[in-house]
Amino acid sequence: MENVPSSAPTLRANWLSITGSVRDHNEDAIGIYESSPASFFVLCDGVGGAEAGEFVSEFAVKRMLKTFHEAPKSPATNWSAVMEAALRDVNSEVRRVADEATARSGKPVMMGSTMVAVVIYGWNAFVAHVGDSRLYHWRAGGIVQATEDHSTFSTMMIPAVNPDGSIKRNVLMRGIGKGATIEPDLLLLNLQPGDKLLMCSDGMSDKVLADEIANAFNTMPLTAIAENLARTADTRMSKDNISVITIEIDNVPKPREFQVPEQERAFYGYNSRWATTNFQAAGINVDASSSGGKRKWLLLLIALIIVFVIGGVAAALASGGGGAVAAPAVATATLEPQGEVLLTEEVVPTQTSLPTETPTDTPTPTETPVPPTPTETPVPPTATLRS
Repeated sequence: MENVPSSAPTLRANWLSITGSVRDHNEDAIGIYESSPASFFVLCDGVGGAEAGEFVSEFAVKRMLKTFHEAPKSPATNWSAVMEAALRDVNSEVRRVADEATARSGKPVMMGSTMVAVVIYGWNAFVAHVGDSRLYHWRAGGIVQATEDHSTFSTMMIPAVNPDGSIKRNVLMRGIGKGATIEPDLLLLNLQPGDKLLMCSDGMSDKVLADEIANAFNTMPLTAIAENLARTADTRMSKDNISVITIEIDNVPKPREFQVPEQERAFYGYNSRWATTNFQAAGINVDASSSGGKRKWLLLLIALIIVFVIGGVAAALASGGGGAVAAPAVATATLEPQGEVLLTEEVVPTQTSLPTETPTDTPTPTETPVPPTPTETPVPPTATLRS
């Protein structure tokens, strides 16, 4: 390669993942593992409309971070083969869980995600890609899309049209969970000092042109680009979640003068507490988390309604006077970290009203029992972030 120094490159990165103004939850996930002599970046977009898209993308990101963490960081390491093998493992696990869910429910359960992953070792960038999340390569003011979208719009070159004349939405032709086997694109980019890379989900690329990305790299500091492009796509009413990772490659050490804020859908480094071998070990219950997690909120709402109704009945009985009134057991909803709602019984201590005798005609005031106030256990964030 020409113009490549003998010293190792210096990397600086920034990233952002947002839900956006249209979706009600974020099905994207990103992973960053900055180390020496190799660094790793991965971005996954859970397939919208499929079952548990956010859990598939999170599982895939954590599994790839685990793979990178355990791989030897040596010149002999075949990073393309390492990432391809990990992707095949991820795909097999996603298909297994989807097949089991299909057998239980009696109807097809689809689970999937895109992925674009980059290992930077020396002045080489090893890329693994499947789906329509993208990698852009900027150099000396110009930009190219390094990956090719695996979708109907790009592979067919023309939009599919329904009989009524309406255009079908973009459909993935290749992706995690799409088939029993997976064939990712494997690329090798030769880097030079000053190069910049951008990884993004289609929530950004659908609304921001390549020329606009190039202009951002040409005119803005790296610390501002990810947020600028993500907010631009959101302002233009992107219909999807939006995730962006920017990477600058140089041969001059630079101080890290900024700190990327913690983000719920960004996973940094590797945490040994992540059990990423399979979905069950990771605590992901597909039945409880299907349809984008909507079921857990429905169960929580029903549980809270029950609490209010039972509390109201208990208050009415208690305020009616008479003998002892035993408060019934109250069902409380506990939201587990991975989205499974469990109903448990909490026995409220029995309150007994005792008759009292007073020497005067003044009645003794009595306290009306206050109905129990339902409590909601806060949901801990699913992301493990930079320590």
